[in-house]
Amino acid sequence: MDEIRVASLDVGRLDDWRRLFAAGKATGAWWYHCHCAIWHHTGGMDVWDAQSGEEHRDAMSERVRAGRYHGLLAYASDDVVGWCRAGPRSELGFTMTKEPAGDDAERLGIVSCFVVHPAWRGRGVARALVRGLDDHFRALGCTMGEAHPLVPGTGEFDGMQGYLAWFVAAGWQDVRASGEHARVVRKSLMDRDGANP
Repeated sequence: MDEIRVASLDVGRLDDWRRLFAAGKATGAWWYHCHCAIWHHTGGMDVWDAQSGEEHRDAMSERVRAGRYHGLLAYASDDVVGWCRAGPRSELGFTMTKEPAGDDAERLGIVSCFVVHPAWRGRGVARALVRGLDDHFRALGCTMGEAHPLVPGTGEFDGMQGYLAWFVAAGWQDVRASGEHARVVRKSLMDRDGANP
């Protein structure tokens, strides 16, 4: 099995990110339309639905260039095989919990969603992305990570935000429910002395 490595999205890796989503378009995957842009959308769903995947791709590409859209890419050899949208809460219009951003929005790292290349499902890509979150968030200055994994069996978006078991295996704490279909998990990124290593 190929070893999965992860790297933070930056301008130099933008074409890789775009290529991964293009693979979704080729297979008719719903996530091509999104490009994880839903978390930045402030209009109604009628506006969202009328926008194309290309419009979302281009808008998020501009955010990458401006340093306002973050996440991790997963690679097997030189092939991009996965993506996790993960960045400071301050970058997002909303999260799955629908709670407003607090005073810690710059330091709270939010995991929004996962995308795995269709040919790489079930091969540990998403778990590798979860394991890479600690270093990724610390590099962004975050002191706490938060994710909202969906309960299995929630429909076509099942797994979009990860599964509880992935996070627990990586040392995240199951904190509480978020509605009927999600959990809130958190992980401190501080060391025992309160420093961000």
